Amino acid sequence: MKFNISSAENLNLTDNEITEILKESYLDEGFIEPEQFKSSFSPLNIRKRGTIYCGREIQSKEIAGMVISVDYKSPSKLFAKANEIEMHLLGVKPKYRNKGLGKLLIEKLFESLTNSNYAKILLWTQVNMLTAHKLYEGYGFNHNPSRDFERGNRNFLFYEKSLQPKSQ
Repeated sequence: MKFNISSAENLNLTDNEITEILKESYLDEGFIEPEQFKSSFSPLNIRKRGTIYCGREIQSKEIAGMVISVDYKSPSKLFAKANEIEMHLLGVKPKYRNKGLGKLLIEKLFESLTNSNYAKILLWTQVNMLTAHKLYEGYGFNHNPSRDFERGNRNFLFYEKSLQPKSQ
């Protein structure tokens, strides 16, 4: 299975497709409550967070997954300080899991940071998202237990990765 990976704009990601990915990846999997999904995961709010990268399965042209790069200046950032960036909402539809799409999306996000001055990338994930933990650790993210937190009766693990700054 092959995927076309690019920005949401380049792949003409629709609002319905955003909802579909996040519903299948978060709501249907029990990682978010229905009321919170309605208020926090509206396509308008998702698009405002930052740059969305997504993957379309080449043969079917179906949207298969997405991730968002959120700058420290964005009102949607939660923890990033100057020269840090956050990775939000890596989601892959269940039927496209274990096909390398999560890796491709992370690599696209990292590629977009190649000539940036970001020193660190941050993310957090729910305790029971074990497959995600392995994926992040495989890309050099380190769990920082001192920054773990609870929000809305859910426990989150905090991960971070130092980035090579652009050479001067």
